[in-house]
Amino acid sequence: MVRFEKMFVQANLEKNRKNFDQATALYYDCLKLKPSSGAVYYELANIAFEKDRYFEAEENIKKAIKFVPENLEYKRFLDDLYVKMGKKR
Repeated sequence: MVRFEKMFVQANLEKNRKNFDQATALYYDCLKLKPSSGAVYYELANIAFEKDRYFEAEENIKKAIKFVPENLEYKRFLDDLYVKMGKKR
């Protein structure tokens, strides 16, 4: 799991630097190691949101919620996304 954690940290650094393509590639590499990572799907949803790809963001945040249903931050993200999309939950 150390490899996953290092890759996830690197992906977060790239995302914070606004290197979204590099971050996305690293996040997908993370999913190869841990396909049920809600945190990775959440970060992918954030990147999609930043790029105004709301349907992609919705798909990813729903996966995050599926894997970590107790995470209230993920649910708030989905609620905020639906407001932005003019959609009801």
